[in-house]
Amino acid sequence: MATTFPLSTYALSDRTRINYDNTVARDLLHDGTIKVRVLGDSSYATVNCVFEYLSGSTADSLLSYVQTNRVTEFDLVITYASPVVTVTGYIMTDPVVTVSNGQLYTITFDLRGSLS
Repeated sequence: MATTFPLSTYALSDRTRINYDNTVARDLLHDGTIKVRVLGDSSYATVNCVFEYLSGSTADSLLSYVQTNRVTEFDLVITYASPVVTVTGYIMTDPVVTVSNGQLYTITFDLRGSLS
């Protein structure tokens, strides 16, 4: 059973993006060219999670949480999408911390999982 990511504590920025992965087939034709066919609706997605304008202590706390729970399966409920999207999956990239607006921080990472 997946753990719900604590978005009430660490809010996603509106710069967060969802990339849907279509189920495709690649056919090699007799003349050597490849034809790509979309077989079905998206069943998986990669979410580029962006957490912006965090104080130093909040950024440290989020970074520690992400690193500690790297192998945890998460339910990430994105409420600003229409319709609401729930992605159940794992953090796939190392979190990146950048300084924004002087003393505030931005943390980004990718979460890949199935749509539900």
